[in-house]
Amino acid sequence: MREIPAGAATGLLGAPLIAIFLRRLPVVETPTAPIAENRNNRPLLYLAITAAVLFVVIWVSLSLGPSLGGWSFASPSQMQSLLIWRLPRLAAAASAGILFALSGTIIQRMTSNPMASPEVIGVSTGAALGILLLVLLAPSFTPLTQLAAATAGAIVSLIAVLLMGYRSRYNPDHVLLFGIAINTAFAALIAVLLGTGLPKVFGVMQWMAGSTYSTTPMQATIAVTVAAIILLIAPFFTRWLDLLPLGAASSKALGLSTSTSRAALLLLSAVSAAAATLLIGPLSFVGLMAPHIARTLGFQRALPHMIAAALTGAAITTCADFIGRVALFPNKLPVGIVATLIGGPYFLWLMRKQVH
Repeated sequence: MREIPAGAATGLLGAPLIAIFLRRLPVVETPTAPIAENRNNRPLLYLAITAAVLFVVIWVSLSLGPSLGGWSFASPSQMQSLLIWRLPRLAAAASAGILFALSGTIIQRMTSNPMASPEVIGVSTGAALGILLLVLLAPSFTPLTQLAAATAGAIVSLIAVLLMGYRSRYNPDHVLLFGIAINTAFAALIAVLLGTGLPKVFGVMQWMAGSTYSTTPMQATIAVTVAAIILLIAPFFTRWLDLLPLGAASSKALGLSTSTSRAALLLLSAVSAAAATLLIGPLSFVGLMAPHIARTLGFQRALPHMIAAALTGAAITTCADFIGRVALFPNKLPVGIVATLIGGPYFLWLMRKQVH
């Protein structure tokens, strides 16, 4: 007889209580000034440098690697055979980095909270829960049914946030707390299901760590297409992202419907995070780190901030995929674990810098 872990039981009990108490809180709209950082007076130059860094990281990831003769760059003839194996996983990792970065940028700017990330709206854990339920309940499944299950889980999470945030007109503080409650509940359910110890869950655990091992050329093509579509759509929302931090009163005076704009931005952020989660698992830490790095480079306005964050997110996941491939060669590390190992020391250094 198996027992439910104490932490999972606490999450299952605490999440509904958070939602109940939040609905009783009054809705207070207060102006939230943009986070103060040094403004970048040369955004095009910095964007070009960021793009160049991403290009170098991609080139090194595709061409450099260990072999029987030691470390070496692949020749043009060798590259043709290597691209079949390396390019799909690199494309998936870079696309997921772009999508998570865009999702995180939207959430951080909408809430004026530099520590917000896509996971606070529960989409990543919702997608993970959908796939886990499919693996445990279905006798057999295909990549298409996995995609459908993850999408269903992400949609359920998003609908729950939208329904609970409707009363508060999607007040940023309430949305974050509602998302944390849903994320906690779903994470607790995932812990309970993983605790069953069934052989079926081990593949899901690998996916949740952010693995790109089994990425096919078709999946990589879909990933790049989705990332390109979101990149084309996102600039149409930049005016809202510039106005919302001014508060509800100022935004309405400038002709912006705060409830509609917040719901639309929340939907776009959720779709981006869900698509990235389907690619490489719930690796939403990149959605916290990439917008933050872009802001420290001085990108204040929404459009350059989003572009810089997308380039940074792609560079982080591409670099993490490369390190995971070569660090323990011939064994491999998942992208998610490597990205967390990269991001953890960065945030410790950043906190130390702010204290001093």
